[in-house]
Amino acid sequence: MSTKQSANFRTISLVDFITLFVFALVFIMALPSFLNQAQVYKQNEGKQYISSINKGQQAYYAENGEFSDNISDLGLGIKLETSNYSYKTKRVNSLRVITTATTKNNLPYYYEPIRLPFFRTRLPFSRRIRISEDALKSYSGIVYIVYIKDGTSRTSRSMICATDEPSLTAPDNFQSFDQCPLGSSAL
Repeated sequence: MSTKQSANFRTISLVDFITLFVFALVFIMALPSFLNQAQVYKQNEGKQYISSINKGQQAYYAENGEFSDNISDLGLGIKLETSNYSYKTKRVNSLRVITTATTKNNLPYYYEPIRLPFFRTRLPFSRRIRISEDALKSYSGIVYIVYIKDGTSRTSRSMICATDEPSLTAPDNFQSFDQCPLGSSAL
């Protein structure tokens, strides 16, 4: 009689088990940082778009002597709506223009249906669940004209502000050219 071991069964040594345990532990520890990278990527989209629009406004002003109310006039090929943000620009006066990146479809909460335990029957009410770590920050950028000391020549400057906390509204009430609105900070 042959004493062959089944092809589907393999004994695991203590060294193999410890190695497997260490790899699982490293994976569990690294998983939150990988998930956080997706969040950082989404927020970088808002920063990059606002930066590009600010530079486009500066170039448009250099060519035309005024700022544009329309992002498509800048010739950047930027979408006004993405899956993460909605972009808008408004000319405040002849010396400044503000562009905003408002978080889109990333509410800081969602509604989960309530179900009966063990039966999984859905009840007609829901509960509100906070997911603030998934919400994105909103951004705003300002481009403004500064007169140089001699009073005849001028140059344009820009600044980008991000909300301090995840927000569904972009800070666009600039009180000063070089200072971000309340609830936001300069990048």
